[in-house]
Amino acid sequence: MRCHDEPHSHREVSHPAYTAEGVLAASGLIAGEALMGLAVAAVLGLRGEPAFWNVASFAKIAPWLALPVAALLIWHLIAVPPRKAGAPDEPAPPTAVM
Repeated sequence: MRCHDEPHSHREVSHPAYTAEGVLAASGLIAGEALMGLAVAAVLGLRGEPAFWNVASFAKIAPWLALPVAALLIWHLIAVPPRKAGAPDEPAPPTAVM
C-alpha cells in the first residue's frame, strides 16, 4: 500500500495538457449542442409547424457523414494532446485555488 505523500511514477500522473484538450472539446460539443437546440426551437416556434426542415438529398448521406466526423474527433482527442504536452521534467502549470 502506498502513502499519499509518496511521489507517483510518470505513467500514473496525467499531464494537465493531456486533459485540457479533451475538456475543451467536450465543453465545445456540449455548448454547440445547446445552441443548436435553441436555434431549432426558435425556428420551430417562429414557423408554428411541428416539423423542422428536411433536405431530401442530404437525408441519405447524413448518417454516413457522421462516421468520418466522429473518426476525426476521436483521432484529434487521442493524437493531439500528447504532442502538446510538455516534457516530464517541466513543472506543472499553476492551478487556481478557490
